[in-house]
Amino acid sequence: MSDTVLETLISKAFLSSPSMDVVFVWHGGEPLLAGIDFFRKIVTFQKKYQGQHRVFNSIQTNGLLINVTWCEFFKVNDFLVGVSLDGPERLNDEYRKRKDGFASFKTILKGIKLLTNYKVNFNTLTTVNKTNSHFPDKVFDALIDAGSTNIQFIPIVQPGMNQINHNLPAVNPKKNERTEQFLWAVDADAYGNFLIRIFNRWVHHYVGKLFVSNFESLLANYLGYISIICTESSRCGTGIVVECNGDVFSCDHYVIPVNKLGNILDYSFHDMVNSQEHQRFSNKKAEMLTGDCLSCEYLKLCFGGCPKDRFVSLNGSENLQNYLCLGLKRFYSYAIPYIRFMANELENHRSPANIMLAIKNGFITSKIDAYLT
Repeated sequence: MSDTVLETLISKAFLSSPSMDVVFVWHGGEPLLAGIDFFRKIVTFQKKYQGQHRVFNSIQTNGLLINVTWCEFFKVNDFLVGVSLDGPERLNDEYRKRKDGFASFKTILKGIKLLTNYKVNFNTLTTVNKTNSHFPDKVFDALIDAGSTNIQFIPIVQPGMNQINHNLPAVNPKKNERTEQFLWAVDADAYGNFLIRIFNRWVHHYVGKLFVSNFESLLANYLGYISIICTESSRCGTGIVVECNGDVFSCDHYVIPVNKLGNILDYSFHDMVNSQEHQRFSNKKAEMLTGDCLSCEYLKLCFGGCPKDRFVSLNGSENLQNYLCLGLKRFYSYAIPYIRFMANELENHRSPANIMLAIKNGFITSKIDAYLT
């Protein structure tokens, strides 16, 4: 990204923000490859234009390039660092190989240890795939052992199967990539079981101690609040994407010419976000729900999930169903009794962590075996 594009997007982010809090998420590829001088420019431009705004920076990295210099920068400038970690060594290294073919796990842990030593705020992002989905306890233990207290699980769903039927086509992989990509896509049932098992451990031992965004989002949706995860929100397009040349898109899953909103060098964020194109994109998520979704008791918990994952034809419906639907339904069925209890605690100004004492004293029980296959 050129200095001109970088400075323009930062200045216009402050000018268009409806809030005094302005959040920048630096993503890639691998953003650390841009070099630390690039991020020093970011901080310089932010200080130049922020005025009375509060600035929040986060960065998502594979962790391989983290060193002392980066940690000092993150700490001084209060960056939140997201590190990709898919479980213990064998499970993480199944798909996360370095360019030279060597495994990445030990290098990632070294990076996390440096972040911890320098007291840099970090979280972990775990992709749930064909392999690690069958070992939820091992994945969860590895994240805890790494010192993560803020965890997010993202299911790997096959791109290129996405026959999106609302003029928002995903980028299809080349034909010769399809077979290989299927190898790491998570099975819907396995994803549901994965969430159930980890949720079970969380409500027994870790509520209030570990922030698991998937579960916190579920609680927020149950209470009617705005979801902290875009895939479980009622509308799309809350995370605007700026590409390296300044082109702006509504969502990073739909970065293709037909979905371009404009270029930051030519338009303001305000004009692009309020454009008919962006509003049409945002509304399509709700407009293209299947009949099964509309009649589902869990609709307000997932809102049909991410449109990129809707490629299952169901009962001849013109609209398509979320590939993960059956797994998510199983998870919601298991989790709701606990979520209901926690929601009641919050509504009565008590801690949702009381769920752990309620379970211990037998006030709430649910048999996990009935939900796992």
